[in-house]
Amino acid sequence: MGISRRDFLKVGVTAGLAAMQPGLGALAQSAEPKPVAEGGKRNLLFIMSDQHRGDAMSCENHPMVETPVMDQLAREGARFSHTYCQSPLCVPSRACMMTGRYVHLNRCYTNACRLPEDEYTWAEFLNEKGYNTVAVGKTHGIDDGLALYPVDKTGTYPAGATAYNNKKHGLVYGTNPLPPEEFYDARIADGAIKLLKELKTRRAPWALFVGIFSPHPPLWPPKPYDTMYSPEAIELPPFKLSDFESRPNWQERTYQGRFSAYTDEDKRNIIAKYYGLVTYIDTQIGRILGTLDELGMAGNTAVIYTADHGDNMGEHGLFAKFASMYEGEVRVPGIVRLPGVIREGAVVDTPIEGIDLTTTALRLLEHEPPEQMLGRDLIPLVNGKAEAGRPFVYSAIARGEERGMMLRTEEWKLCHYTDQAGELYNLKKDPGEIVNLYGAASLRSVRDDLTYKLLGHMARSQDSPHQMTRTEPQPAEQAGAGRTR
Repeated sequence: MGISRRDFLKVGVTAGLAAMQPGLGALAQSAEPKPVAEGGKRNLLFIMSDQHRGDAMSCENHPMVETPVMDQLAREGARFSHTYCQSPLCVPSRACMMTGRYVHLNRCYTNACRLPEDEYTWAEFLNEKGYNTVAVGKTHGIDDGLALYPVDKTGTYPAGATAYNNKKHGLVYGTNPLPPEEFYDARIADGAIKLLKELKTRRAPWALFVGIFSPHPPLWPPKPYDTMYSPEAIELPPFKLSDFESRPNWQERTYQGRFSAYTDEDKRNIIAKYYGLVTYIDTQIGRILGTLDELGMAGNTAVIYTADHGDNMGEHGLFAKFASMYEGEVRVPGIVRLPGVIREGAVVDTPIEGIDLTTTALRLLEHEPPEQMLGRDLIPLVNGKAEAGRPFVYSAIARGEERGMMLRTEEWKLCHYTDQAGELYNLKKDPGEIVNLYGAASLRSVRDDLTYKLLGHMARSQDSPHQMTRTEPQPAEQAGAGRTR
């Protein structure tokens, strides 16, 4: 019986990981040291949290959230203030990030999917080039090409704690009885630190993926993060039940099924605990980056921080994800650092896609990305070259048989659905996405133009992916592109 390329790679990376962990017997004995990789000798530290919305950092001028480590990382590298995931759901977003391709290409629309055999990840690419490719923490099963370092999640949350529960919503949030050094994300950071120390001893360069679990619910931060932000100080976003009348019907279904029983007190507590978890993971990321520096590897290691998707945090009556392509769900952090290559303190306001981080990671490691990966290299954009900017960004969502697709320019956001009326927002005049202009007769030409761009983008990516990503936008599409601070 033959063995597939993917299974072959898994054997290789698993053997490599076994050599890092004592007591794994034959696997450890069979592992052979990798030669020095092709290309450069830089390393990659790719940190992805779960459900961290893009504005919940103090470097994004958030009025409450404190993230000193992320702020420092941004000062030492480049921050992409408008980074958008390619699907506001865990597995589809991660599948896009790992393959550098959209959901209509890699066929991962739901959390139940796994990557098809013919998809190719950046980790597989680097492993074939001779890198040690390892992951610790949450991967959601999208880890092809990565050896997994196990982390025990047992006892992370008290009995009854739940991520989403409309009838017993008090269980969604609380104070975790564990000390902060024993909470799940601290265990993930511990694993990352151990791996960094081991990888330091290896001849070959490495790529380490760190999957931080929080601030994904249950929202049970340990002390003192549980009371770091006062619920009374939180101003709830505006919401009227009648707002659903002009929105896709699945938004109201989600609200009624998951969030309608939340009181204002519940909402404030949920948001406060979410903010506490954001600051908590900031601390854990600081431990990892501190170890990287202590080991003398920070100078030749590209660091990327992002999230798989965001969280509505009560906006439009919604929490978490599932139901929309509002900014709170699709906009995520995007920070890249590599000393001497990425300009320190750069802030790029031009919208980018999460798959651009994949391409940029490979470029920073001095590799030409595989042709099928559709992301753009962000290094020219950091250096102020406007032609490197995208004229729009794309995301997609699925609810059963229903499909939704988003196209966002700097001024407009169009959400197109397969079975119902869409959404259209003027983000310049209405950044909160309150007034749906999809049915406005005076904006029919705007709506049609954005729809043509959306469908054209999907067709070009399907038919000629390499050519599509290399085609430069027309001057008329470049208004506002390449804005770098």
